[in-house]
Amino acid sequence: MAKTLEPVAELKRIVKECGTQRAAASLLGISQALLSDLLFGRRGFSDNMLEKMGLEKRETFTRVAR
Repeated sequence: MAKTLEPVAELKRIVKECGTQRAAASLLGISQALLSDLLFGRRGFSDNMLEKMGLEKRETFTRVAR
């Protein structure tokens, strides 16, 4: 089974690997401002952005107690 990743955590990993937000933004083909907005929750992750990060959105369901 594939590991479940949170987009913000994965983006932080990419920034750390690249060394700077500027380098990570360049790698992903986005502006540094958009990268910052994603990191701080001011913008949501589009399917295209997730794809650039090597992720895909999957919906899951969990049974709750009644």
